[in-house]
Amino acid sequence: MTHKVNQKNQEAEIMIDYSSYEININFEKQNLNRKAWKSMTEGVPLDSNLEISDEVLNGWIRSQRLGIDPQQRSVSKVISHSKLENLKQDNKLILDFSRPALENLIAFVYGSGFNVAISDKHGIILEVFGDTISVELAKDGNWVPGADWGETSIGNNGIGTSLYLKKPILLIGYEHYSRCCHHWASAVAPIFDHYHNPIGSIALCGRFEKIHPHTLGMIVAAAHDIEMQISLRDSIRQRELASEYQNILVNSISDGVLGTDMNGNITFCNQKSYMLLHAKPGSLLGINIESLVGRQNNLILRNSVKGIVDKEIIFNIGDGFIKCICSSSNIYDTDNIKGSVITIRDYEAAVKNAHKLLHLKPKWEFSTMIGRNRHHLDMVNLAKVSASSDRNVLILGESGTGKDVFAQSIHNESDRKSAPYVAINCGAIPNNLIASELFGYNDGAFTGAKKGGHKGKFEMANGGTIFLDEIGEMPMDQQVVLLRVLEESSFTRVGSSEKIPLDVRVIAATSKNIIDEIRNHRFRQDLFYRLNIFVIHTVPLRNRKDDLEILANSYLQKISSHSNFPFHEISIDVLSLLMNYDWPGNVRELQNVLDRALAFSSNGLITQDMINIESLKIDAIPMQKTLEMIPIIKSIKGDGSNILKSELDKNNWNITATCKILDISRPTLYRWIEKYNLKDSSKPPNFHI
Repeated sequence: MTHKVNQKNQEAEIMIDYSSYEININFEKQNLNRKAWKSMTEGVPLDSNLEISDEVLNGWIRSQRLGIDPQQRSVSKVISHSKLENLKQDNKLILDFSRPALENLIAFVYGSGFNVAISDKHGIILEVFGDTISVELAKDGNWVPGADWGETSIGNNGIGTSLYLKKPILLIGYEHYSRCCHHWASAVAPIFDHYHNPIGSIALCGRFEKIHPHTLGMIVAAAHDIEMQISLRDSIRQRELASEYQNILVNSISDGVLGTDMNGNITFCNQKSYMLLHAKPGSLLGINIESLVGRQNNLILRNSVKGIVDKEIIFNIGDGFIKCICSSSNIYDTDNIKGSVITIRDYEAAVKNAHKLLHLKPKWEFSTMIGRNRHHLDMVNLAKVSASSDRNVLILGESGTGKDVFAQSIHNESDRKSAPYVAINCGAIPNNLIASELFGYNDGAFTGAKKGGHKGKFEMANGGTIFLDEIGEMPMDQQVVLLRVLEESSFTRVGSSEKIPLDVRVIAATSKNIIDEIRNHRFRQDLFYRLNIFVIHTVPLRNRKDDLEILANSYLQKISSHSNFPFHEISIDVLSLLMNYDWPGNVRELQNVLDRALAFSSNGLITQDMINIESLKIDAIPMQKTLEMIPIIKSIKGDGSNILKSELDKNNWNITATCKILDISRPTLYRWIEKYNLKDSSKPPNFHI
């Protein structure tokens, strides 16, 4: 050890200081302890007058149970030099912080016959400090680096017992279990981590005759000093680690993150922010946020107590403008803003992600459009050609002929298939709302407008496809707006003058005779020419009856896959009924008829009596019969058990026939029969003996 003063003078001063604290050990007490130890190790009952402390007695009992030889004169377990070096490397933290903390203590005991040892958490000595004489004397019992002084090795002793009890301890002479320690005193304190787990110990060991009354206190203070140094180091490391984690975290998320101080100056900016704002790394630090977003947007970001969520903010970076979706949260010190955290997302990416969530991919594709009718197949081929283009499409055809199926298939076959597909029925929107539905509106555009504004269908479909169904129902004034949108590839929200660029493919459809609509000045001719680059005429079902069997079987198979019914192909006699009908409602009507027939079937097999084509013909239904049915249904829904019983008896309790007359389903009829407890009077009752 290096000393700042002359070593001889210092040793002399230390000896004088130390000798002034020497005390006379109670040799009578030592003799009593020796007697107690001898009785314990020889199996003789202890004399109650010996007054051995519970701490010492329990240590001796543990030593006996461990099979420790009380007569051993040195520690037998000493690890090799190479293992010791590895162990010291593993405990480098304790050793590094112990040395400076022990300088004063080592200097104090220097030349006194006492030495200081540091052990690991298992009691293996790592290093021994002290003058040469005291260190050499201690070697007799193997008080050396590498020696195992745990209780399992040498029994009750200062190091092992202190680590076992997890508390400081002072043992003198015969209070140790093994004979090699009987002329020594040891004061030991464990060293704890911040979870209060022992990670090592510090021990002061010397001849018991010179034990110091404050020895244990000095050791405890030294151990506490080491713990404080380790805790401080751990705190610094944890803060550094937390900072490193924070940097990794904020730089790995997909959003940009900006931090500002109380004055709005940017103090933090992650890598994603620089990418989104097309700025060089580090170039935004120190810049006031207001210079990037403007005064109005800065007030929006900072003046909300709860912060803002998903607000469109335009950043002015260099010579350009970048539109982002921003959220912000303010950090407060009492009532004053200390700073803000602003997250930013790419506007286009956010819109696309929103569309993925809100608008599912349309399900229809050309592969699902079955049929063999030549005219129908010609239209399918034309639709496939239009899909490879990006030009507008106009689909004409009767209601129920699958105009929406064509529109979805065109989109799914096009280059825009991964972009949004937005459909809107122009005939289902009130005239006064169609502009706001198509093009959106700004905050406060009209009474009742949604706060914060609203995106229209064109804005939602930007980059993808918009399907304008029943475009023939669009008011003339909105046709003018639509024409301008198609010509300029941009639009404005209601209540705004800002033009929004538009990249969208338009597919329009109508069931009206568009030529008649133009002649009668209900549809603009210039808009028609803008839309009819590709014109697809869907084929009504009456003109493609050669597909009727395929369509029916395909729909029945689809229904069976979602129900408990097995699939049965349409029979020839049922098909003949279907072929003799003109199907004004087209494919949609065919599906409804099959659905109704399946409701009468108990096993998924449709028979002729389940399909009444004549009842489908509106003109064929006599008015008198229709009027007669109304009171019957009303009576049954009330308390009409007599009427229901009469109808059943009239049909000889034929459930199918009765359902047809009353125009109700089989489950409904069975429910009413059970409700009114009706019985077939033609059948004899069952008697049970």
